Amino acid sequence: MKTKIIAIAITALIGLPVAVSGSSIISSLIDGKTPGEAVIILAGQIDGLLGRVAVLEEEQDQTAQVIDELKSDQDKTELEIERLRLENEILKAKAENDRIKEETEAKTAAKIEECKRLIMFVPVVPVVPGGTYNQVRVWGGGKSIVDLHEKAKWFLSHEGHPDTPDDMEMVRAVYAEAKPLYEAYVAQCE
Repeated sequence: MKTKIIAIAITALIGLPVAVSGSSIISSLIDGKTPGEAVIILAGQIDGLLGRVAVLEEEQDQTAQVIDELKSDQDKTELEIERLRLENEILKAKAENDRIKEETEAKTAAKIEECKRLIMFVPVVPVVPGGTYNQVRVWGGGKSIVDLHEKAKWFLSHEGHPDTPDDMEMVRAVYAEAKPLYEAYVAQCE
């Protein structure tokens, strides 16, 4: 109830002066005119106001249309920026992948070369002195460090076997020289 009374009081305080000033403007326009002239004056004023309102509404519609177009353009621009950002990220990732691939290929090629070097490096095997075995038959022609290591290891574990050379000191020396090369090969290449 109090809010209704307050609302009425505020409306009366604001509305009454506005109504009075509006009526005084209208009365000054038509003061001393005949009713026909007064209607023509008021009609002209109303037409002028309506024309201005129509122009304002038209400009508001144009402004709203321009704003909509700008928002649409902004959305398109934001989408294009996002697309370009994603494309840039993809290109960066691809470049990084290519760099990693090249590094990996270079490391792999170097590792393969090192493995070839290690496997093909065979120390000079001493000739079996005065025995019935020649070097090719005893050591298998020294094809690779793996073959040489395995053969020397087998000889050491089968001492006294008919296929084992008589000079076991030579076998131990060959094994001692072949073992670090074999281990380096295994560590890097297998």
